[in-house]
Amino acid sequence: MGELGQRLQKLVNYRSVPILVDCDPDTALINLRTLNQVITNKTKAVVPVHLYGQMVAPHQLLKLAQTYNLLIFEDAAQAHLSKGEGYCAGSVGKAAAFSFYPSKNLGAFGNGGIVLTNDLQVADKVRSLRNYGAPRKYFHTDIGTNSRLDTIQAAVLNVKLPHLAKWNQWRNLAARHYDALLTPLKSQGIIPILNQNGSGHVYHLYVIRVSAECPLGRQTIQEKLAARGIQTGIHYPIPCHLQPAYQYLGYKTGDFPNSEALCQEILSLPMYPGLSNDQINYIVNSLQNLF
Repeated sequence: MGELGQRLQKLVNYRSVPILVDCDPDTALINLRTLNQVITNKTKAVVPVHLYGQMVAPHQLLKLAQTYNLLIFEDAAQAHLSKGEGYCAGSVGKAAAFSFYPSKNLGAFGNGGIVLTNDLQVADKVRSLRNYGAPRKYFHTDIGTNSRLDTIQAAVLNVKLPHLAKWNQWRNLAARHYDALLTPLKSQGIIPILNQNGSGHVYHLYVIRVSAECPLGRQTIQEKLAARGIQTGIHYPIPCHLQPAYQYLGYKTGDFPNSEALCQEILSLPMYPGLSNDQINYIVNSLQNLF
């Protein structure tokens, strides 16, 4: 289900009713025009997902929040140090959640995460919730969970953190090289997810669309690339509204056409700090040779 599915679980656990919004087909980010249409007097907050390493447009988000008196809670699990319109991921809303899962741009040795906020009350509440709902030992004011970051994970993160900005820059440069080499393949229906953040995109993942115009299916492309030693991924194959766990929300196939289409098209190519131009050349040449 990915990070969004986990956020939905948290919302449900705290008795909130999630109202889903379709994404933009080019960026895969939340469609803010559609969001504007589904806001009602019952809407209390918006949870934008900064997906694949790029931010949802901060200025539009803040304008919506001001217009409708909404809180913003950012899902920045894939957006460590991502920037857009003069903002950094985690600085737009009341609070933001980042993941330290090992594969993230800043990853621990195991599971972990962090919540950023400039609100002392929110900080105190989160500290309590991560510790069984106890603001102090053996005194519980909330029904919380055990989400304390252990010291081994903290030690690993402390070593990695000074390198994060450089690693992100490496990812962005690698993505630019991908973009340039993949341009001729647009005529074959191979289209990279649009970068609207420029150098602020930190490319947790480099994702292309194998669109309906492509003469080869996504699975065929995956298999043929795998035969050449190139691993790919699908992030994500099933949209949240079609997951069995959320059938009770009442959504059905066709309700979010952009999300459903992207789940059938998206393909993640190799992306990590240290990925060389020669390796990217090999990946793209292998892809070109399929047509």
